[in-house]
Amino acid sequence: MAIFARRLTVLDSGLMVSPVLYETTWNIRRLAQKYRPTLEEISSRRDEKELELRSGNISFEVMHDYTTLNSLLDEEKRDVELFLELYGRGVGDDELFCLISDKVNLLLENQRIDILETYLNKIGERFCSSAAELEGEVHFPGKYSSDREIEHL
Repeated sequence: MAIFARRLTVLDSGLMVSPVLYETTWNIRRLAQKYRPTLEEISSRRDEKELELRSGNISFEVMHDYTTLNSLLDEEKRDVELFLELYGRGVGDDELFCLISDKVNLLLENQRIDILETYLNKIGERFCSSAAELEGEVHFPGKYSSDREIEHL
C-alpha cells in the first residue's frame, strides 16, 4: 500500500510539473494494470476532473489533468467525446484551444474537420499576426513593437 501511495503522489506532482513525465506515466500505467485500486483511483480522479469541466471550470490545468488521466487509462477517446460536448454547448475557442492542439489526430479520426478548420484558422491568424509584427519591426526598428505600445498605455 505504501508503494501505491508514493506512486500516486508522484503522479500528482507530475501533473503539476509537466505533462511529459513519460517514465512516471509508464510506471503508473503498469501499476494500474497489476493493482486494481490504482486503476480505481485514477478513474476516480479522472471522473472528478470531468465533472469540473462539465460544470464550467474549463482551465488549462484541469483539461491537462483530465487528458493525462485518460491517457493513463488508455481512454483518450473520452477526450474527444467531452470536447465535442463542450464545443456543442458553445464553450469558447480559447478555453478549448489547448485540448484541440493535443487531440488533432483523434479529431481527424472522428472526421471532425469542422472543428479542426476553426482551430487551424486560429493558428494561421496567430502566425500571420506574428509575421506582420516581425516585418514591421524589421522595417521600422523601435517604432513597431507590441512592447512599445504597452509602454505608452
